[in-house]
Amino acid sequence: MLYQYILLSAEAAEEPGLFSPEQLGGYLSTAVIAIITVLISFLIIKFVIFKPMIKLLNDRQKLVKDKVEGAEKAEQDAQARIDESKQIIDAARTEAAQIINEAKENAESQASIIISKANEEAQQTLLKADDEVKKIKKTALEEVKDEVTDLAVEVSEKVIGEIVSKQTLEELCLKHANRILDAEVNKIDGQQ
Repeated sequence: MLYQYILLSAEAAEEPGLFSPEQLGGYLSTAVIAIITVLISFLIIKFVIFKPMIKLLNDRQKLVKDKVEGAEKAEQDAQARIDESKQIIDAARTEAAQIINEAKENAESQASIIISKANEEAQQTLLKADDEVKKIKKTALEEVKDEVTDLAVEVSEKVIGEIVSKQTLEELCLKHANRILDAEVNKIDGQQ
């Protein structure tokens, strides 16, 4: 048993321990290789994958930002055009209202001028007609007066005979006829 113990001890002595310099050297070389592998992997991932991906994301972010700014500018331009259009429409409405008002005023002015001219013409026509009626009436009364005078003279001559001269009878009849005629003319003038 002792032999076995020595053999085991010799085998154990030959086998290096967990923290023996050979084992630590192996651990260190594995660690260095692992660190180098991790560093190389990190650099490959950083420059081959992350850098282009970050650049792609930055480009995409810039593109989106530019599109948003462009949309905002387009919206501002559209709002400015809408405001300008509203102003133009308001100005057009105001101008149309002014034109309509001016047209109404012109139409009313024209209508009042036409009505006043028509009234003047009607008044003048009435005055002319009234004057014409007076002239006709006066002429008719003159004719009737002459006929009545002649008739009165004839009747008087036959009734009175030769006592009063024909000339005196005519003067008397003419005098009375003129008085009656003047009264009729005054009546006509008084009615107007």
